[in-house]
Amino acid sequence: MHIEGNGITGFDLNIQPGFKPETELALNWVQTSNGNYYSTDRGVSCDIYNAALSAYGKESEINNFLLQLEGNRLIDDHVICLSEFNSGEHIFGANINYSVYSISATILKISDRLQKTWKGFRVDLTMRHLSPSFVGSSSFPSLLHLDIGYTGTAKVAVNKFDTYTGEMSYADDKSNSGIFEGTFFFTDAEMILLRNYIKTNRGSNYTIAGISGVTYPFGPNRGTYPLTAKLIEWSDLGQAWNDHWRMKLKFAEVV
Repeated sequence: MHIEGNGITGFDLNIQPGFKPETELALNWVQTSNGNYYSTDRGVSCDIYNAALSAYGKESEINNFLLQLEGNRLIDDHVICLSEFNSGEHIFGANINYSVYSISATILKISDRLQKTWKGFRVDLTMRHLSPSFVGSSSFPSLLHLDIGYTGTAKVAVNKFDTYTGEMSYADDKSNSGIFEGTFFFTDAEMILLRNYIKTNRGSNYTIAGISGVTYPFGPNRGTYPLTAKLIEWSDLGQAWNDHWRMKLKFAEVV
C-alpha cells in the first residue's frame, strides 16, 4: 500500500495479514415486547468504514512512517491518501472500490512502536475511509461453509415467583424469538455480494432458505426452513486465506 498526503513524502507501507475491516452501519436495534427486533436507521451517509491493521518493517521504515504522519499532523491536515493496494490488502472490506486513484483516509488510533524481531518493528493502526465507493452487485449467498461452534436456540423466558404463602406464580413471555449465531466462510465474490446486500437491505427481513449442516437454527421447538429472520449483528473477520473471508452473522427469528 502506498501513502501520500500533505506534508508527506510518498512511501510504501507493508501490511501484515490478519487485518480486520470494522464496518458499522448506522442502525440501532431494539427488541420489543412481542419478541421481534426493530431498527432505527440514520442512513447510508452515516455508515462507518474502519480498518484495524498492523504495519511492519525494518526500524528505519517504521520510523519514516511515524515521521511522515507527524509532518501531516503538524500542518493540521490529518488526511492521508492510500493507493496501490496489493490484491490481498482490501483492508476496509471486500466490496470497497480499491481501483480509484487514491482513497482518502484518516488514522483514528496508533499504538506505540513495537519491536517484534531483532530488526523488525510494528505499529497497530485503526484507519477510517472518508469517502467510500463500492463495487459489485448485491445478493445473499448460500450459507454453505459454517465454522465449528455455532449457537442456535430459542430462549425460554419463564419467570417464577415464590410468594409469601409459598404458592408459585409465573410470567411466561412465549413470543421470544430464536437466535442463531455462527461464523461462515465466503469466497471473495460471495463476500462482495453479501456486504452489498447487508448495506442495501439494512433492517429488512431475510428469508433463510437453509444453512448447510444445521437442521434447527433456532432450536428444535421453532421448526425448520424456510425461516424469516433479521440480521441484527454481523462482523467481518477479515481474510481467512487467499480470496476467502470469514463473516460472523447473528440472526433473530421474526415471530
